[in-house]
Amino acid sequence: MDELLRALASPQRRRMLELTWSQERTAGELSEILDLAPASASEHLKVLRKLGLVEMRAEGTFRVYRARPSKVGQLIGLLSENFPEENS
Repeated sequence: MDELLRALASPQRRRMLELTWSQERTAGELSEILDLAPASASEHLKVLRKLGLVEMRAEGTFRVYRARPSKVGQLIGLLSENFPEENS
């Protein structure tokens, strides 16, 4: 859980998840939208992929990314288990 929370502490990574939540985006598109150097965007995507928060597929010479809502849901479940709502 710590790695997931660290990954989501980055505003750029959270934005990448948001941008790929309902549609696929190339690394170049994400780099451009977020005004990041391509190498920086790739590093952020590498972290998200390693943790399973996004998936990647090759399309010719492009790498296309899409968020994995089920993995984000697992994180929400973990948080709920570790931090249950207070009963008033």
